[in-house]
Amino acid sequence: MGFKVLLRSLPGEFQSTLKEVFEEGSLELISPDDLDWSDASALKAYCQRVLPCAVVNYSPGSSFYSEEEQALNSLSQVCSDCTIPLIHFSSYRVFDGVIEEGGLDEYSTPAPQDENGKHLLTLENSCSTVSQHLILRLSWVLGGEQENMLDHFIPRLMKGQQVIVSDHDFARPISVGSLTNIVLAVIRQVIFGAQNWGVFHIRGSDKCSEAEFSDALVRILQSDFSCPAELPVVSEVGNKGRLLAGNALLEGDRITRNFGVQYISWRKGLKALVQNYIERNQAISGVRTE
Repeated sequence: MGFKVLLRSLPGEFQSTLKEVFEEGSLELISPDDLDWSDASALKAYCQRVLPCAVVNYSPGSSFYSEEEQALNSLSQVCSDCTIPLIHFSSYRVFDGVIEEGGLDEYSTPAPQDENGKHLLTLENSCSTVSQHLILRLSWVLGGEQENMLDHFIPRLMKGQQVIVSDHDFARPISVGSLTNIVLAVIRQVIFGAQNWGVFHIRGSDKCSEAEFSDALVRILQSDFSCPAELPVVSEVGNKGRLLAGNALLEGDRITRNFGVQYISWRKGLKALVQNYIERNQAISGVRTE
C-alpha cells in the first residue's frame, strides 16, 4: 500500500471499522499505541519516518482537558511543519448555549457556555492553525466511541429505567460505518489534490427527535431481541424535559458540494447496529438474531 494515514484514537469500533474500510480502499491505517502525542519532537520524527499522507484525530477526549489540548497543539504544530493535512473530529456540542431552536450550518458561530463546549472549541481553534485542515463536526453517531447515542438510549431502555425524551429537540444521526466511508472519500480526494479546507457538518440525511429515535429502538428491542423495553415518557412543547443536552440538528451540505458525499438515512441498517451494540456490550444474554 502506497499511502499511509496516521490515526490518533483509542482502540475500539471506530478504529477497527476504519481499518477495514481503508484496506478495501488500498490505504494503510497506522495507529501507534506507544507514541506520545503531546511530544511534538517525537511526533515530528515519527511523521518524517513514516510519511503519512494525512492525520486523523478521533479521540473521545480526556477527563483532563489540558492533556487533550496539549496533544492537539503538538499535532497541529507538526502537521503545519510537515505540510500534512489534519482531519479533526469535533461535535455538535461546540454549539452548547448558542441556539436552542433551529438547525446549525457550517457558517453558524459557536459561542459555548459550558466547559465541554469551550474545550471542543479550543480544539477546533488549534486545528484551524493548520493551513490544510478539515474539522468534521458530528451530529449523533450510532456506534464508535465519540458521541455514541446508543450508549445513552439502549442501556436505559433495556433496564426499564424511566426516560424522559423530547419530541421537539432534533438531530440528524449517522452510523459509524457511514462516518468511516466519508473519511475514506475525503482522504482519497485530498491525496489527489482537493483543496477544500475548513469546517464540515457530518450528519444523516433525515432528522429525528429523541422521541422518534427511542421509539424506533424500542420496537427493534421488542420485536427482534425479545426485550421488554418500554416507550419513554415524551415531554410536550414548552417542557424542558429531555435526555440529551445541546442542539444536534446540524444542517449544511459542504461535504456534498466539496467532496460529493451523499447523506444516508439513520434508519438504514439500524437493526444491525443495535445487534452489534448488544453483542459488543453484552447488554443482554441469549440475544435472538433470527
